[in-house]
Amino acid sequence: MADFTREEIEDLIAKVRKLKKANLEGLDLSNAKLSDADLRGANLTGANLKNADLIGANLRGSILIRANLHKANLSKTHLEWANLRKANLCLANLRGALMYEAILQESNMDMTDLTKTNLRGAMYNNHTKFPEGFDPAGAEMVLMEE
Repeated sequence: MADFTREEIEDLIAKVRKLKKANLEGLDLSNAKLSDADLRGANLTGANLKNADLIGANLRGSILIRANLHKANLSKTHLEWANLRKANLCLANLRGALMYEAILQESNMDMTDLTKTNLRGAMYNNHTKFPEGFDPAGAEMVLMEE
């Protein structure tokens, strides 16, 4: 269970922009304005971040298992070493995001904008859904066997 309410999160972000290692598990943060927030190592398991503005946010090493990031704006976001297993990234904007060595097994990235996204070393499996025509091997991603 989350340690904060949605209102407390938005207030903290507006004031200090830092929630490093915060427990935000299961929170409804849909449409939240979290651009440039420091969320390194935060637990966002099962959080609803649909349509959230996360432009330039720092989510390095964050746990986003089963998070809903449908239509979220994650452009220029730091997602290095983040765990996005089973996350919904459908229609998300990941343009210019840094996602090397992120865990993307079973995540849904259908119709996601991956323009200039660094996915080197990111892990996926046969259940990961990519945008049509996307080549994970060409992006230097690592296929994990079942």
